[in-house]
Amino acid sequence: MKENLFPNLEQMLAPQSPPLVTPPQRVWRGGHAERQSFQDYRRSRPARQTAGRHAIYLSRVGKFSTAQAAVVTATAEYLAVFFDLPVRSGTDFNPTSFQPWAIRQHPLRRHPQLLTDYLIDEVLWLDRPDEAVMCLAVTAWDLCSDEHPGGQWGSVFGEARFGHAGVWSLRYLGDASVSDTAFRRCLKRSCAVATHEGLHVLGLDHCEGVPCNMRGSACLSGPLHLCPPCLRKLCWNRQVDLLPYLQRLRDCLGRWAFAEAAERYDTMIHWLASCLGRRSQSRSSVS
Repeated sequence: MKENLFPNLEQMLAPQSPPLVTPPQRVWRGGHAERQSFQDYRRSRPARQTAGRHAIYLSRVGKFSTAQAAVVTATAEYLAVFFDLPVRSGTDFNPTSFQPWAIRQHPLRRHPQLLTDYLIDEVLWLDRPDEAVMCLAVTAWDLCSDEHPGGQWGSVFGEARFGHAGVWSLRYLGDASVSDTAFRRCLKRSCAVATHEGLHVLGLDHCEGVPCNMRGSACLSGPLHLCPPCLRKLCWNRQVDLLPYLQRLRDCLGRWAFAEAAERYDTMIHWLASCLGRRSQSRSSVS
């Protein structure tokens, strides 16, 4: 295990990234601050792959339209590439089997909402497979959380518990059945929220980097890629071979015609290859 993997990643990618902003620091749920150093991340002992835990388990909660089901399938493919882990089907759940207190009626719009805490701490916890690095769940239902800053009846795109599980909703990500463009828009948002919650499960906090997929709820309209500090945390956690990993992400996004995201990774790949080539030449000249 390489404990100091890619120590110069932030500096190597600095010319390819906008400068970091420093807004007033806030504290998020669980007491985790927005600014999480790489050293802090390592010391937090985040969830990682082991000999016994080596897969993502994805459960579906409730019914999906044909277009939504296709979005979920494609998102699962992206999760496998992004986390460099196989994605396996978890148990599917029917909300009618949940405890009555896990479903609430929205006081204004009158539609039902699922409580994220129940899904994460009860449903996914009790059904957790032994091989799961993380458990994720997706639903077309509206989600709510008692601890969400929007209030008891506020909706959330998703939520996660560090070291355990996360859930996200397709409800507000757009109607994927309208057109190919609408499908890709919904899929991009689903990939953004799903990976954001999965990264929380692996211990990453919200980020001050601009742009970055870990910028709180801004991930919905933000990029799919991570800022250099967050990318380094993920690379260390997953122990990936960086350039082939970025190439797989680029190719995956390119297949869905996410041109801007694929081009971003292509730029990172060429810049990193150039930096690594210069470092290799420098070592050869010294020796």
